Amino acid sequence: MSRLISALFEIDRASAGLHIVPPGRVITARDGRSFQVKDAQRVVSSSQVPMLLDREHSSETGGTTRAAGWITSLRADPNGGIFGTVELTPDGEKEIRTRVYRYVSPVLVLDSEERDVLEIVSVALTNRPALRLQEISVDAYRAKTRETTRLACSMGSGLSPKQRERLHRHGLTDAQIFAAERDLADRKAAYLDGSDDASVRAAFIKRSGTAEQYDRAAAYMAARYRATQQ
Repeated sequence: MSRLISALFEIDRASAGLHIVPPGRVITARDGRSFQVKDAQRVVSSSQVPMLLDREHSSETGGTTRAAGWITSLRADPNGGIFGTVELTPDGEKEIRTRVYRYVSPVLVLDSEERDVLEIVSVALTNRPALRLQEISVDAYRAKTRETTRLACSMGSGLSPKQRERLHRHGLTDAQIFAAERDLADRKAAYLDGSDDASVRAAFIKRSGTAEQYDRAAAYMAARYRATQQ
């Protein structure tokens, strides 16, 4: 692992992101309800991103679906619970910065018998969270985004400015290109362990990632190829 990628991982740990599910196998809400998280990584893999960050669960109760932000990735931390990387809208950032909202609340799908969390559907800004989660800090997100983008640009990816611009037009930011290049490098390394796609996929997941990351790397590789051919 290069020093540059190691630095990014250190930044990720220092600024873990949006705290969505607290740690612990059995979790009790403030109102006494309880549920369990048998496999946090499975929850992450089962949840769909980008995920809406709304206000007071309005999108789940028939209200507006206007976004305060979008959760672009999820991460299971064995000691901290589940975290999300969030891209805030200008309004969402302002509401957090001015402390209009200080916490978040997830919408979870539970197994009806064991009350085991199966997936996260959405997350809402709120001031009366049912779960005991870390307070939101917009400064941490902005600092992380700036540093991740700086690293992405300084690392480079073998793409010309024109090719990078084409990827930007596909909706990819510099930070996302960097992350995809990292996944793509891991995917290429996995070819050492097998030639067919199923073997490569299994090796990739065992080495460094999830099935979702593998699929993202494959999709990005196709987009990157198109960008280099134009």
